[in-house]
Amino acid sequence: MQTDPHERHNLIDVPAYREQIDALQQRLFDELEASGGLTLPLRPPTGERLGQRKRAR
Repeated sequence: MQTDPHERHNLIDVPAYREQIDALQQRLFDELEASGGLTLPLRPPTGERLGQRKRAR
């Protein structure tokens, strides 16, 4: 928030952040699974970006 207070720069593709991104993504899906949140229309990550996981209707 200090270096990008308006959150304009997405760091998802910056290699220096890969380990932290992977850990947070795993934590998110662990918490969703534990709380029953995976019944939402999302699939756990399979390598593609979050916006690409929407289920086809």
